[in-house]
Amino acid sequence: GLAQPRWGEVTERVEREGVDVVFVVDSSLSMSANDLPPSRMFVAQALVRALVQQLPGHRVALVQAEGEGVVMAPLTIDSGVIDLLLDTVAPGTLPTPGTGLAHALDLAIDLFPQESDKHRVMLLLSDGEDHEGGLEESARKLRESGVVVHTLGVGTRQGSPLPLPGGSENELKRDREGRVVVSKLEDEGLLELARATGGTYRQIDDAGTDLAPVIAEIDLMETRAFEGDVLSTQEDRFQWPLAVAVLALALFLGIAPVPTSREPTA
Repeated sequence: GLAQPRWGEVTERVEREGVDVVFVVDSSLSMSANDLPPSRMFVAQALVRALVQQLPGHRVALVQAEGEGVVMAPLTIDSGVIDLLLDTVAPGTLPTPGTGLAHALDLAIDLFPQESDKHRVMLLLSDGEDHEGGLEESARKLRESGVVVHTLGVGTRQGSPLPLPGGSENELKRDREGRVVVSKLEDEGLLELARATGGTYRQIDDAGTDLAPVIAEIDLMETRAFEGDVLSTQEDRFQWPLAVAVLALALFLGIAPVPTSREPTA
């Protein structure tokens, strides 16, 4: 019985419950700033990885945002996919430069299933710079779709210069007048987006920022059942040898001679 013998196949359906979480990561050139060392992008990637690890059982997706938005991964329960694809998200890697958060947010909305307007949450990681506008309209769409948006402001208000793409290590981006461009955290839009959708805003200090409040907000949300998995395993048969052992013990106790006491002899 202790050897736990198994034979014969048994199938079991395992249901998963959770919420749908879409990560939108700003990869505009300003995310290469190093006011959060080694860079804002590195910190954003580390935060997404930490959040995914602390959200087991939930479905997760990844959208990259620059002048356009690109869906890197649709909703999946395989967190390893997000971890792998994050390595390909880098500042200035999409064909359209600039920062257009609204386009990426609209793409992210379409990733949620249409049969329900609950169990939906979005996490936007950005320094808040937005050249295209349209965040107010995106906030309206998100609110009407039942999506709660938590925004994470990645950067500092003091800011830092931007390394020039393709330039030397110390070469910095300059404007048309030759002045060094300093990128600063612009969190007004991020704060308003979170407020409009019932989410929270948090400024990020470093890659080790405590994200427990964000996790707690997501864990409090109503969950939904995802598609279940069918698992096939061998059925435990330890009951049979255990039953034989119990029967043998009962027989032994029933037929064993009862010892009698004897008077000691001189």
